[in-house]
Amino acid sequence: MLKKVLQYKIFLIIIVLLSVIISSIIFYLINNKQNSERFTKGKDEIEVLIKASQELQRLWQNGDLDSLWKNQRLDCGELLGDPSRTNDAYLRCNPDFIQCYYEHLDKIYQPHFTVLHKNIKQKVYLNKFNNKTYYQLLTKSTYMGKNIPPFGIMVELALQNNLKNRLRFILKDVCSDVLLPARIYAFGPMPKDHRKDWKWDNFNRSIFVDKHLVSNRDIREWIEHDPNIKLGHFKTDNMQLSNPVITLNLSEMRKYCYFRGKELLHAHVFDAATFLPMDMSNARPHLIIRSPWPFSRVSKEGYLYKAQKDENYEVTKTDCTYAFTADCLKYFQYQNFNDWALSFVGISGSLGGYMEVFENITHPDENLKASSFYFPASSSVHRLANRSYWDGVGFNQNNFKFNKDVDINHLHGLELGVAFRCMRQSDHD
Repeated sequence: MLKKVLQYKIFLIIIVLLSVIISSIIFYLINNKQNSERFTKGKDEIEVLIKASQELQRLWQNGDLDSLWKNQRLDCGELLGDPSRTNDAYLRCNPDFIQCYYEHLDKIYQPHFTVLHKNIKQKVYLNKFNNKTYYQLLTKSTYMGKNIPPFGIMVELALQNNLKNRLRFILKDVCSDVLLPARIYAFGPMPKDHRKDWKWDNFNRSIFVDKHLVSNRDIREWIEHDPNIKLGHFKTDNMQLSNPVITLNLSEMRKYCYFRGKELLHAHVFDAATFLPMDMSNARPHLIIRSPWPFSRVSKEGYLYKAQKDENYEVTKTDCTYAFTADCLKYFQYQNFNDWALSFVGISGSLGGYMEVFENITHPDENLKASSFYFPASSSVHRLANRSYWDGVGFNQNNFKFNKDVDINHLHGLELGVAFRCMRQSDHD
């Protein structure tokens, strides 16, 4: 009897142990399946967010791909200004365009992104920061961190069906500047004795130059980012936002460039970016011959050469795209963010347009590109490296010094605007 009871107890123990083992196996399999499903779902959600981020990056870098702003289907006047007064390049890497574009989608109740993943449409939204803007401005001057770009925006994407799964990333400004090719360059006009030529090179560093002049919108963005910025002459009322800012003093210009992680463009770098090399394949020329025109290697050709030889030369509309002089105002107004007077590296306004100030450490009394629409095509100011002087403070004729052969009688009583652009240099880019 005792033996049977013992056998029965052993049998019960075995049954219980088997039940526990089987239950554990079943629980493990179910739990593993759920984890696998969660992992697959999480992986799919991440892939959807990455696809949406790629769409956002394309819009950031390319601007108004569907011509919505140009066709006035986007109400961006307050943020961007008049679309008829500028070029599409104005919208590239422009935080205000991102803001306007997605506010427009909100108004017509469309998702910010519709991503097709595994034959299923997924809706993705761009989150707002502090319920205000769809981005957070980032600059090296205001944020610490190894991966902070000189300028960019932080954005955050979220799935409609899982708002907890978010993706934050940085959109860098890759649109506003161009890389100066590594080579030997010359500074200033070509001397009669080439042995006295001022040469320099950038073989061990990367130098980036702004393609376009700093705009009114850029300055407004700076002020909104830092309310402590006080500018003496800058007014936001009734301004064309895409136009170059021409009312800052020299100190304010330097501060703005610093805000962008840059510095005011140096005169010798401007020369390097605008003088057309005679032989692009030779990065180490012994003799640097240069033409005074950014569009030609020949000094005795082109419309400016003809106009400076013949005062009766009739400037055409096409001529104005090579250098926008006073003669061009009868045809149309100057526009920022265009490809007029484009240099070989891709910066606009090499000659003509607005007067532009530089840092010139070696010749501080030659810090101004006077070539602008203040002077006719016949004026000698319209030559590369032909520089004048601005004191960096005021804007009437007394604040400027032009070469003696330059006729300035027509400038009397005028308030003259001075534009600028920035540059950055690095040993690592």
